[in-house]
Amino acid sequence: MKVNKEETFRYAGSFGKFPFRDHDADWKLWKAQIQHIHDAAASVDGVKPEIHVPEIAQPCAIAQD
Repeated sequence: MKVNKEETFRYAGSFGKFPFRDHDADWKLWKAQIQHIHDAAASVDGVKPEIHVPEIAQPCAIAQD
């Protein structure tokens, strides 16, 4: 797999900004977007949408003190 320097710097920049994002605001925005899709789907006859968020969506290591 070949990775060019532009991609490398873009990912490095994203990883550097991630810890400083407002994750609560991101989560609130995500929930609002999902609710909008849910409501639109629910308006279709015969469709019963369900929102399911796994407790941990991606297996990951959790740092502990």
